[in-house]
Amino acid sequence: MPRHGLSTGGQLDREARTVVEAVPGGWWYTTLTPAGRIVAHLTDPDLADPCLRTPEGFVDAALRTRHIGARLTAADLTGAPAPRWSAAHGMRLAPYGGPGWIAAGDAALAFDPLSSQGILTALHSGARAGLAAALCLAGAPPRPVLAAYTDFLDGVTAAYARHHAQAYAAETRWPDLPFWQRRRAGQPHPAGHPLTSEGRLAGLR
Repeated sequence: MPRHGLSTGGQLDREARTVVEAVPGGWWYTTLTPAGRIVAHLTDPDLADPCLRTPEGFVDAALRTRHIGARLTAADLTGAPAPRWSAAHGMRLAPYGGPGWIAAGDAALAFDPLSSQGILTALHSGARAGLAAALCLAGAPPRPVLAAYTDFLDGVTAAYARHHAQAYAAETRWPDLPFWQRRRAGQPHPAGHPLTSEGRLAGLR
């Protein structure tokens, strides 16, 4: 998903908690990092207001939110750069490996940022991929080793799909609006894939 970034500062900005806020067209999040405050907005490409592509429009949209906007009051929003867009949709590689190679982390599975599951899955899958590679280098037959690794990642994918549906179903204020309607529990994903394109992330960093 496209990632949009704006770097904010300010001596009074000390709110270190990550905040997520749902809005009719998607959701926003903000968190404080050593480099400044990051503000991001997740929506679908066809739903994104063109004003989100300008620094002024993006800041104005962020300030109109209830919880995200409240956390920006202590930040220095002057001189904000143009928002940057990057893909942030769920993806799954198939297959996860083959003769002489194996994929781990985002190369194997990438998730909707709302899951906050990327780092954990990268570490866990990296450890599993390393074990699989070590077994093959030690002489184990590659096919069953890769099959076991595939079963592990398929289990992670299935759990993610369930949690994804539950998380988006929990927001019930806008059931008929496109962003939320597309993510209702039980509604098939585009192309019938459990991990498919889910939008664009616009952010201020």
